[in-house]
Amino acid sequence: MRLHPLRWALASSLVLAYVASSAGASTGSAELSKRDGDEHDHHQHGVAPLLELNETEVTLHHEPTPPSYYTIDWDDPEQAEARHPALIITHAVFMGLAFFLFLPLGITMRSLKHAWHGVAVFGFYASVILACAASSVYRKLTPDMYLGEKHSQHGYAVLVVALALTLIDTLGALRRLVTFFCSAKHYTFKGIAQALLGHEDSVKRSGPEYIGLITEEPDSFGGEKESSFV
Repeated sequence: MRLHPLRWALASSLVLAYVASSAGASTGSAELSKRDGDEHDHHQHGVAPLLELNETEVTLHHEPTPPSYYTIDWDDPEQAEARHPALIITHAVFMGLAFFLFLPLGITMRSLKHAWHGVAVFGFYASVILACAASSVYRKLTPDMYLGEKHSQHGYAVLVVALALTLIDTLGALRRLVTFFCSAKHYTFKGIAQALLGHEDSVKRSGPEYIGLITEEPDSFGGEKESSFV
C-alpha cells in the first residue's frame, strides 16, 4: 500500500513533535530533581508524609508569616497584656447591624412610607457611631499592621452614600415643616411632629369624604324625579 506524500509528511511531523515533547519533559524532570531533590526529599514518591511541621526548616526556604491583627489579639503571647479583641469584635458587630439590618430596613420603610422609618435610621447611625468609636480606640491602642489599606476609605465612601439618602429625607422634612408653618392657623407640638414625619397628609386624607362615608344624595328616590303639584 502506497501512502500519499502529504500523509507521510503529516505522520513524520507528529512523530517529531512527540519526540521533542518527550525530550523536553525528561529535561524538565531532571532539572526539578536537581533543584529540589536534596532539599525537599519529603515530596518524593514513596516517602511517608510528615506528622509534624518543622517551622525552622520552612523558614529556611520561605519568608515567615508576617504579624497581623489576629496575631496581636489572639496568637502572639508577647502581646497578651496589650490585647483588645473586644474592640474589634464590637466594631464588626455594629457595622454588620448597621449595613445588613438597619440600612435595608430603612430603605424598605422609606419606600413604603412606614411610620417606623425614623427608628431604622436612628438605629443605623447609632450602630455606625458605636462601630467607628470602637475602631478609633482600637487603632490608637494597636500598631498599624496594614500600611496603605483601603478598608477605611471604602467604608467612608459607603457612609457618604447613606448620608446622601438621609439628606434627601431631611430636605423633605424641612419642606413639609415650612409648608406647615405657612398654612396652619394654630401651631401645636403634635402638628409640628406630624409635619416633620410626613403624617399630616395622611390625617387630611383620613376624613369621611376620603373613605367614602359621605356621598351625594340623589335627586329623587329610585332615580326618578319627584313631580310637584300646584
